Amino acid sequence: MKLKGRNVVIGSFVVVVLLAWYFWDSAERDIRKLLADGEAAVEAEDITRTLSHVSRQYIDEIGLNYLGVRRVMGWAFNRFDGFDVRLHDISITIDGDMAKATGQLQVLVLNQGENVYLIAESGTPDFITITLVKQRLAWKVISVNGIDVSRFRL
Repeated sequence: MKLKGRNVVIGSFVVVVLLAWYFWDSAERDIRKLLADGEAAVEAEDITRTLSHVSRQYIDEIGLNYLGVRRVMGWAFNRFDGFDVRLHDISITIDGDMAKATGQLQVLVLNQGENVYLIAESGTPDFITITLVKQRLAWKVISVNGIDVSRFRL
């Protein structure tokens, strides 16, 4: 009888630990959700939702800031029909309130009835680095490096 009660206590403890681990929000899980929602927002051509993940302090390696990102996104949403965003092989490193996500990115768009690559022109994904910072209660993107927007002729 004592052995059965002990097994129930141990089993209950294991279940509680597993449930706590599953439901506990981790920084990596939050970042992966942000990236997935960002992909979905671009595919839905929802500029407000897309920019909700971008910090107002955004600045990347080529000097593009938040307003520049807004301009690029507005141009792309007006210029093309249909977006297919493919961000894969994501690796995330977290250091306190800062994080870096690296991965491979392809963006296909519908242009005059044809699917063409907007990012990763030759079909080979661009290797990108996304830098994030924890602001208040949410992670925000402060830079995306590895994408050459000069070919867009804005």
